[in-house]
Amino acid sequence: MQNILFPLIFILLLGAGVAMADEQSSGGAAEPVAGSTQAAESASAASTPEETIAPLGAWIRSQPVASPTAEAGGGQAGFDVPEFEAHEDAQDKRIFHELLQRYKREDVVIPKEVPPPQRLAVTKVQRRRLDRLEKVQRAHVRRQYQSYHGGPPADPRGQPEMRVCSLNLDNYSLRDEVRRVLKDKQALKQFRRKERELVKAITEEHCTVVAVQAVIGTSLKRAHEGLAALADKLSEAGEFKWQAYLGASNHRLVFNGFLVSDFNGQKVETTVSHAGHPVLHAGQFQETEFYRGPFEIVLSVPSRDGRARRKVVLLTMHFRRALEADTGEPEEPRMQMAETLRRLIAERLRSFDETPPPILVVAGDRGAPRFAPSTRVLEGTVPLKHFIGSAPPCTLLAEEVEVQEKPKKTDESAAEGEEATQKRRKPKKVTVYRSECSPAPAVPKQLFGLVSESVEPISGFVTREEEGEKKYYLSKSETRRRKRRFRHSRERTAELYLAQPQLDVARETIEHPLRYAVSIRELEYLRPESPLLRVDLNW
Repeated sequence: MQNILFPLIFILLLGAGVAMADEQSSGGAAEPVAGSTQAAESASAASTPEETIAPLGAWIRSQPVASPTAEAGGGQAGFDVPEFEAHEDAQDKRIFHELLQRYKREDVVIPKEVPPPQRLAVTKVQRRRLDRLEKVQRAHVRRQYQSYHGGPPADPRGQPEMRVCSLNLDNYSLRDEVRRVLKDKQALKQFRRKERELVKAITEEHCTVVAVQAVIGTSLKRAHEGLAALADKLSEAGEFKWQAYLGASNHRLVFNGFLVSDFNGQKVETTVSHAGHPVLHAGQFQETEFYRGPFEIVLSVPSRDGRARRKVVLLTMHFRRALEADTGEPEEPRMQMAETLRRLIAERLRSFDETPPPILVVAGDRGAPRFAPSTRVLEGTVPLKHFIGSAPPCTLLAEEVEVQEKPKKTDESAAEGEEATQKRRKPKKVTVYRSECSPAPAVPKQLFGLVSESVEPISGFVTREEEGEKKYYLSKSETRRRKRRFRHSRERTAELYLAQPQLDVARETIEHPLRYAVSIRELEYLRPESPLLRVDLNW
């Protein structure tokens, strides 16, 4: 009996607990609850008779489907997956175009009046150092470009056959001869440095022939020994053997000559001194001989392929009498020597009966600047006959001006500074010559100065927009460089000349007929108006 009673009591208590749980749940919110069948019946009794609770899947299927596109006011978006992705792509494109418009690079238009930038005030020495640094950087960039691209563009003519240089040695010889002739202590102090500079310049410029002027000596033999000593030093410094040739001169202490290397098998055929050639004289022009006789050398130069040889006639000149370049001299004798030399060149060109004709190069120091009357006479634009007669069309005029020349570098000037040296030196009065012609003679130019007339390419320019049109201007550095080059060209007395029919052999490329393969190198211990000049001959 007891075994039956205790299970009945346990069942009754369990039923009472379940009933109390149902009453508590019926008093809450009428939400569908998943449970037993009794719990579902109690929940339906507590809710309103109109509501019907369906399973979760049936309830989802019974809900209405919203529009596939979103409302502008923030309505719900549909659940159609393909149209939803297209909508997102359109939004991405719109945002992308907005970013493009926001970060779009606009063309920079420079106004007409640009305020100058603030620059630091620099001294002349600093400006000179900046110019020298710019030249070094330009040369470094050019070497890098050539090494990267395999050198300059190929020329259909091939490599040049020879390189002719011209240099005024400014009273160079053996040390003992310099002491005897000049008696200048400063020249003796700078002798070794000057000699090293000459060897370095000729070697680095890769000259094959050098026309030299102002070689001094108590005799022609002693002067030749001094030039031969320089040739031996060049042979030691380079890979070619050099020989010295010196010609006779009407000046007993100063001579002209050549330094010739054995590059590419070139050989010397003949040498001639024109010191005894008479100078044309008439009227006010009464000089009868050359100051320092022109010296000529004839070379036989093979082509690069070695198939044929061609004659090259080189002639060196120097139209000065005094040893020191600072000494002023009259213009009339230089005009006579220029006229005689030009006629002598024409005679020499007619004397050769060969095909192709020989190339004649005139190298040296005129002793006068570029636009002097003697220079125009040498080029042939104003012959000497236009200054002779009772009523000549051209007149020679002379006027005195004050100039402050750049002093030669010495130990004292290096110690006290260049600016102090310039202030200490007083302006010097020099005589400047010019010619006036009425009417101007219509005579074509016969000899062309290669260094002065070569057209250089523009290496720097800037662009500006003016009135809707793009215009080009030279940069400040390029303008400064061209002004400096024109000033040096106007004051320079050294030059390389070629006759008009032979200008093709000196052109840098076939495409640029007015650009010649020339260069200038100023030396520290020589005269600034007589730098080292070189030209490449290519046929």
